[in-house]
Amino acid sequence: MTETVLAMLEQHVLLGERHLARQREIVAYIHQKGFRADLAEELLELFEQMQLLHIAHRNRLLNSNRDTTRFRGGGHGADPGLS
Repeated sequence: MTETVLAMLEQHVLLGERHLARQREIVAYIHQKGFRADLAEELLELFEQMQLLHIAHRNRLLNSNRDTTRFRGGGHGADPGLS
C-alpha cells in the first residue's frame, strides 16, 4: 500500500511542477501585455505552497519507510547486531 501512496505523491509532485511552470508563463504573459497580474500571482503563490506540501508529504513517507525498514532489520541502514 505504501508504494501506491508513494507513487501517487510522486505524481502530485510532477503535476505540481507542470502547474507551476504554466502559471509562471501566464504571469509573464500578463505582465508582458501590461495588465495587472494580482490574481495570477496569488494563484502562483498558492500553487507554490501546495507544491511544498506535496513534497513534504512525500518526504515524510519516504523517511517513514526508511525508518521502518531499518527497524525491521532490512535495507542498507540496518544494524546487523539487531537482526
